Amino acid sequence: MKRKMNLMNMNAGTKGEKEMDRKSFNVLIVSPYLTGCAYEWLTNENIEVQMEQFGFDPDNLCGIKKISSEAYEVILHTPQWDGSGCCDAISTLDLERNMPDLIIAGATESVENGMLEYKKCDTGAIVARYSIFYGEPSRYTGRTADEAGYALDLPKSVQAVKELLSYVPILDVIKSRDLKKIIAATASLNKISQNDPVIVTSYMAEVCSSI
Repeated sequence: MKRKMNLMNMNAGTKGEKEMDRKSFNVLIVSPYLTGCAYEWLTNENIEVQMEQFGFDPDNLCGIKKISSEAYEVILHTPQWDGSGCCDAISTLDLERNMPDLIIAGATESVENGMLEYKKCDTGAIVARYSIFYGEPSRYTGRTADEAGYALDLPKSVQAVKELLSYVPILDVIKSRDLKKIIAATASLNKISQNDPVIVTSYMAEVCSSI
């Protein structure tokens, strides 16, 4: 019995050491399509429409606070959504004092305008667009992803986001803000992914040069 208890303590210590070795990676998600619980901001009759026309996946990141791997503890920060699916996150963000490693944002007109303001202020924020307009200009504003201040363009797929946030080479290079390495790591992810490719927009070069 004593030998078994000692072994258990040893395993507990090893697990604790692994957790301590993980680096933190902070992600701010500004899209109810990724973090909103369907029945909190959608009516029953609206859910099917959102799924068919706007790519809503009920099996999203709602309630998930972190994604862990051997190298990283990816911490998900999410705003509070009201009953209409709107939030006040954009106006209250203070990127000068609390810059996340990555922002994943939708592309409603109000959210896009917020991201455009960050671009004008040269905040250096790396923002990934999560939208049905993937690969195309916004049908709300006519802006392309790079024009609006998005450095990455993601397919509107919850699985693609989970994959991105679990791929250690991407997390490493986003932290480093090295443009060539970001392009290379993204290409590596796209080669092994079964999702549509993550697009590095031309705005990424401007973001990396501002740090």
